[in-house]
Amino acid sequence: MKKGKKVSSATQSLRQRAEQEISRKMPGASGMLSEIESLKLTHELEVYQVELEMQNDELRNAIDIAHLEEEKFRALSIISPVGIYITDKSGACTYVNEAWCRMADLTFQEAMGNGWINGVFPEDRGRIFETWEKYINTGLDWNWEYRFQDKNGKITWVYGIAAPIRNSDSVVIGYIGNNFDITSRKHSEDLLKESEEKYRILFNNSLFAVMLSAPDGKIMTANPAACRMFGRTEEEICKIGRDGLIDSSDTRLSEALKHRSLTGTFQGELTFLRKDGSKFPVELSTNIFKNSEGKFFTSMILIDTTDRKKTEAILTKSEANLRSLIENTTGSIWSIDRKFRLIDANSGFYESFKKGTGQVLKPDDNVLENLPAQLKKEWRTYYRKGLSGQSFNIQTYTIPPFELLCMRYSFNPIKMKDGKVIGLSVIGQNITELKKAEELLRDLTKHLEEARENERTRIAHDLHDDLGQKLTALIMDISWLKSRIGVQTPLVESKIKQMVQLLNMTIESVQKISYGLRPSILDDLGLRSAIEWQVREYNKSTGISCSVSFNYRESDIDSGYSLLIFRLVQEALTNVTRHSEATDVSIKFNIIA
Repeated sequence: MKKGKKVSSATQSLRQRAEQEISRKMPGASGMLSEIESLKLTHELEVYQVELEMQNDELRNAIDIAHLEEEKFRALSIISPVGIYITDKSGACTYVNEAWCRMADLTFQEAMGNGWINGVFPEDRGRIFETWEKYINTGLDWNWEYRFQDKNGKITWVYGIAAPIRNSDSVVIGYIGNNFDITSRKHSEDLLKESEEKYRILFNNSLFAVMLSAPDGKIMTANPAACRMFGRTEEEICKIGRDGLIDSSDTRLSEALKHRSLTGTFQGELTFLRKDGSKFPVELSTNIFKNSEGKFFTSMILIDTTDRKKTEAILTKSEANLRSLIENTTGSIWSIDRKFRLIDANSGFYESFKKGTGQVLKPDDNVLENLPAQLKKEWRTYYRKGLSGQSFNIQTYTIPPFELLCMRYSFNPIKMKDGKVIGLSVIGQNITELKKAEELLRDLTKHLEEARENERTRIAHDLHDDLGQKLTALIMDISWLKSRIGVQTPLVESKIKQMVQLLNMTIESVQKISYGLRPSILDDLGLRSAIEWQVREYNKSTGISCSVSFNYRESDIDSGYSLLIFRLVQEALTNVTRHSEATDVSIKFNIIA
């Protein structure tokens, strides 16, 4: 455009000069042009004409070039991923490309003038409008990061720059600028900040000692846990470096450094030194890494294993004691996981399993395999019940191919602290001999009870038949003497009466003792009549209302149990009298099949 203006000025100058010469030489002036002057004027006009045509061609070429450049700008503006905008000299928008419209979620028409500010995030509008006005007024550089917000609330971060457009006289006639979408970069920066913050929190609050160093042993930083571990400040740790913290006499050190140098990493145990010079074991994890500048660094994570070593020693001893206890326990002890796989067992279990199935069971083997179908079904039921969280005991007899034994099994679930069941422990005891002893004891008890009852029966019969008859005869003798004695003094008569009363009371006591030892009514009339008699006597002696009902036939009761049932009723009524304040007692008899 600047070149075109020069052509236009030259053309005007040529025309003015030609018009002046023609006017001066034309008839009516001071004289006629000579032939030579006419030829000269004609030649000059021809020269001027040629120059004018050449300049017109240049002008047309300049216009074509301008049109081409304008078309290039338009095409570039359309395909550019960068937002492009143009304003007039007052800063009012006159053009935006499609990329800018997408960023601001505004149409071309909506962005014109000062409408572009409506696409800016509300919190950024005041700051951006103020800086843009300042830029227009001062001509200072303009570059800012700010946000667009679309109609759905989506945020787009942009980096905006602008430069003035000047004419040929260097006068500002407008401004052109670009908006670069930096949303991804901002997101990455936020993630980086978040990561750095997480690292800082983790570094400062880690229970493990963490240090950053160079491969040569120079320490750059140490977290608070490392300071507590070594009893030093971070400054002291950085000053003495790795060589001041590690025990150089540890024979494993050279091999650890060699391994890290070759592989870039090392994990293992080494001995370190506290500030007071005491040595302690550390589980070390270290890696060599390269930063963005290509420099190598070393990360170190250290765990003081002093307490763990002590705990391991205690656990080892405890496990040895437990293993000894398990192995020396009579019976079978084993544990399984939730898939019925064997975890551990004592030799008693292995031997009994091998003896019964002919199979050698090993840890991780399924304890249900190789069992007979019926036995497998039963034990799967037991295992599932225990793995559901229930503790219980069973008593059962083994079936072929196992030796016939009476066994007692105790099932106890293995639980985590949160109550989750992870396995099941089982203890099996052979109680065959115990059962035999119990049978013998029951037989002996029954024999002793029978002997005792027989003795009671004999004593009761003796008291009732012998002593009772003799006391009755004694009363009759006293009555006979009384009738043979003449006139009796009141004292003698009273004495004889007292003797008769005493004998009657003695007979009554003998009868009670006899019934207590062995109520004859039980043998004569049966259990029901004996209990009804006992209830009546209880009512008389205690004043407590007592009733009894029977829901069975007399023939349903084995005579061998009649005395036992009668004794239970007697003991129950005695306990009611001694230990309760009952005013009413009800006894009901039912036979449970």
